[in-house]
Parts: sequence; structure tokens; C-alpha cells
Amino acid sequence: HMRRAGCFGEIGIRGHQPCSRRVLLTALASRRHRKEIMVEPRMSTDDLKKAIDTGDVEAVRAVVTSEPDVVSREIPWDEGCGGDPSEPISCVSLAHFHGLSDHERMGEIARVLLAAGAPVEGAADSEETPIVTAASYDQADVASVLAEAGADLEGRGRAAPGGTALAHAVYFGNPAVVD
Repeated sequence: HMRRAGCFGEIGIRGHQPCSRRVLLTALASRRHRKEIMVEPRMSTDDLKKAIDTGDVEAVRAVVTSEPDVVSREIPWDEGCGGDPSEPISCVSLAHFHGLSDHERMGEIARVLLAAGAPVEGAADSEETPIVTAASYDQADVASVLAEAGADLEGRGRAAPGGTALAHAVYFGNPAVVD
């Protein structure tokens, strides 16, 4: 009788939320039978950010499978990245530059995010498209995946004259993206 013990908050199952991330509930299927149900915690943008930063492609896949809308949520950045949140498809280009990741799996991660429904052009209110971000931050694998997925190569950007992904790659001296 977890409820009597105060293990539930204000909302959730039958109007109550578990007090811990993982709670074993006993639900009455009938007066004679009991069925155990495992309540899984909701995956968060923190889980996704950690998976991106560590290059854990399978963890990214698990997060986007359990929480499909996470691909459109903004991920808050650590202090070193200016603090502006970004959608996950842009984070794959920013993380390495800002020292949050040290792996070569961002292209694979971008592919998983796009397959899960991440918008190839990013958030509508973003100042630049994900392909421009990838070109600016020398993420050739990510730029290639975005181009294959149909990203607008003439998409918006703010830093380089002309604003296109190619203009940003040239302006920031990223020949791998230009090729």
C-alpha cells in the first residue's frame, strides 16, 4: 500500500505520480489476481544530450524510440556553450566544437534523429538551419547526412556573407564540408 505510505504525488496513475523514477506497482486485475507492472521513467532531453555527447548511438535510438517528440524539444547547453538551447539535430554539430563530445559518430546520430522525425530544417524560429550549423562547425558527416535527407543547401544562416551552408563552410575554413 504505497499510496498510504505517501509514495505518490499529485498526478499520474489514477491521479497520482510515483515518488521515484522507477516504481513497482501492484495493480489489481481482479479481486483474485494481481499483476505487476513496471513503470518506466520518461526519457528526457538530458538523456538525449548525454547520449549525443558520449556518442552512444544505441542510447540515442532508445531515447527517440521511447519519447519520439524529444527530437523536437530544445536541449539546454552547459555554461561553456553560451546557454542558448538548441534542437537535437543542431546539437550534433555544436557538441564537438564546444568540447562536450570527443567521438566520430555524429553523422550516425544525425541519421537516427532524422529517422525519428527530427526536422531536417530545424526549428522554424532558429536563426540558422542545421546544415548551416554543420558547415560552420566543420561537421562534414552531419552535413552529408542532412544533404542526403533533403536539407535546403540555400538555407538560412547568419554569420557568413551569403548565408548558405557552402558560404559558411568557406568562411570558417572547413574544406571537408566544402568537398
